[in-house]
Amino acid sequence: MNEHTNHQIITQDGKPAFAVIPWDEYQRLLRNQIDTDDSDFGFPTMLLSQTSGGIR
Repeated sequence: MNEHTNHQIITQDGKPAFAVIPWDEYQRLLRNQIDTDDSDFGFPTMLLSQTSGGIR
C-alpha cells in the first residue's frame, strides 16, 4: 500500500487498545478476509492416532 492513510492508535493504560482506520480500508479488509467455519478445519487421521496413541 503506497498511499498515505490516516490511522489512529488509541491507548488504554499505556497500551494499544484500538485502531481507527479509514472506512474504505475497513471495508476492503472485510471483503478480503477468509471465512472459515469448523467444517473447514480438520486433522489428518494419522496425526490424531500418533498424538493420542502416544508417540514416545
